Amino acid sequence: MTGRFDGTGGGAAPREWTAPGARPYPPTPSYPPTPPYPPSHGPVHGWQPRPPAGWPGQPPGGAVPGVTRTPSGLFPSKPPRPTWREPHPVRPSMVLAGAGAGTVWMLLFGLLAGTARGYCWLTIAGALTAWLAALGLVRFGDRGVAAGVALAAGVGLAVAGVVVTVSWAYGNWLLW
Repeated sequence: MTGRFDGTGGGAAPREWTAPGARPYPPTPSYPPTPPYPPSHGPVHGWQPRPPAGWPGQPPGGAVPGVTRTPSGLFPSKPPRPTWREPHPVRPSMVLAGAGAGTVWMLLFGLLAGTARGYCWLTIAGALTAWLAALGLVRFGDRGVAAGVALAAGVGLAVAGVVVTVSWAYGNWLLW
């Protein structure tokens, strides 16, 4: 069946179903009148905005009775959740101490070498042992010192990488 429900082929549905044995549509329910909101205002997220001054039914002073406003959170008055402190905070002084210890460690390994090939291999060994020490410090010691040691070992290994790359550019591979 196309068109109207009564079979006449019109565009809009009639107010009443005209098929045999059909009952009429229920009447439109009557809703309570809408509250008098200011123009282009209405309830938003469970609170009613304050009507402009002089709106009918507004008490003196501008407050709307029985309406509480939820704060937006832009300027919270108290923290919404508990504040947790880090049990082992990383302090900059400890990172510097670890970086100093790692630098001394890498310098001692570098001074043991007599050739560029020996320097590169000893630097690799020193960096690996420093990173193992840093892993132990992360697990059982101070994480700031561990970060400093790992930083110094990485810089030392980068210097050895530059030595290998420059030597390789001149045709000599140092790591074999």
